[in-house]
Amino acid sequence: MRIKKIPFILFLAVLSILSASFLSIAYGQDAVFLFKWGSVGSGDGQFGPHHTEGIAIDAGGNVYVTDNENDRVQKFTSDGRFITKWGTSGTGDGQFHSPVGITTDNSGDVYVTDWYNNRIQKFTSDGIFITKWGTYGTGNGQFYDPRDIAIDSAGNIYITDLLNSRVQKFSPDGSYLGQWGTYGSGDGQFRYINGITIDGSDNVYVCDHLNHRVQKFTTDGKFIAKWGLLGSREGQFYFPLGIAVDRTNNVYVVDQYNHRVQKFTNDGLYLEKWGSLGSSDGQFHYPTGIEVGKYGNIYVVDGWNSRIQVFGIDNFDDMKPTLSPVTDITTLWPPDHKMVSVTIHANARDNSEQPVSISATVSCNELPKKSEIFWTEPVIDQLKGIITLDLRAERSGKGVGRIYTITIEGTDVAGNSNSVHLDITVPHDKGIK
Repeated sequence: MRIKKIPFILFLAVLSILSASFLSIAYGQDAVFLFKWGSVGSGDGQFGPHHTEGIAIDAGGNVYVTDNENDRVQKFTSDGRFITKWGTSGTGDGQFHSPVGITTDNSGDVYVTDWYNNRIQKFTSDGIFITKWGTYGTGNGQFYDPRDIAIDSAGNIYITDLLNSRVQKFSPDGSYLGQWGTYGSGDGQFRYINGITIDGSDNVYVCDHLNHRVQKFTTDGKFIAKWGLLGSREGQFYFPLGIAVDRTNNVYVVDQYNHRVQKFTNDGLYLEKWGSLGSSDGQFHYPTGIEVGKYGNIYVVDGWNSRIQVFGIDNFDDMKPTLSPVTDITTLWPPDHKMVSVTIHANARDNSEQPVSISATVSCNELPKKSEIFWTEPVIDQLKGIITLDLRAERSGKGVGRIYTITIEGTDVAGNSNSVHLDITVPHDKGIK
């Protein structure tokens, strides 16, 4: 049988398909939506419209978000439960005029770029003001719209100084150390400089917004590499804004006007993307900030949808959540037959930062008589992980007394579940109280 020669162009086409298939196998599938939180407003856990910007995650997995239009920082657990907030509009210590960038150091302190106040503010993890530096201007240590912030392994701090088209470097105490960058489109130049992040090898990555590219530098500002150009194809950008790295130094870029996130190697090789314009799960409307969580999940600030979306990448979760319930009362006394309100904090945690759904049931070592009510059905606040119920303070007068056993079960989004038991007693002998 005669074998026809394959045209060279067809050979290239087949090779490109095989290469694409190999890459998809080597680097995994697109990110998987896990959960979200947030809505438009000024209440706890809500965000101002359009301009929610920066996000940071500390060593404990707590999430900090700069709520730009509400001039505050909000702090959450890794699964989106509100913890605290700080900041009001103004120029005083602890006040903000459009906070944007945010990061944390190894001690857990929080640094915020106070955009229109042209300064950096430093806080404890609970929002207590520590110090500040910066004024408006073009001199060393001055700012003209500071945008984002990152910290290297030595604790040095890097600020993208937007309208001064430069990166400024400071010591951990805020002392000026150096800078690099000018306005332009050459290597090491910037047009509307924005997001910044630093990998485990202390390479610095910067989103060069209007040049539609990412630039990579040493911590002294020496140019290493660049990638990207204007467009909507793989590896192209339409206003890159936020940027983050994971433990293996992969780089994630918020491609703002393409309403997506793109993932690259640390040399700029395209790996994958996800997202499209919309408000459904996994869609974005002008996303802004991005950060990688303690267990590798990707947190994205979905700006105009006023929410945080969390994604998992090639992670298989087969670990049970943990439960460490704490109650405000363990003994009911006196046994006056009255119903007593009991509050239980489930303290549920998942190893992969995902929400844990709580359920609770009650049992008792004494059987109620006809028409008697020993307890009410547990009411559960899933967001806060709090269980409330009423128990009757009485016992039969025999044995150890009445023992209420509350069984608490936690189930994560992967279907892994765990349960624990908590006993609350009405003792038989007053001396046991």
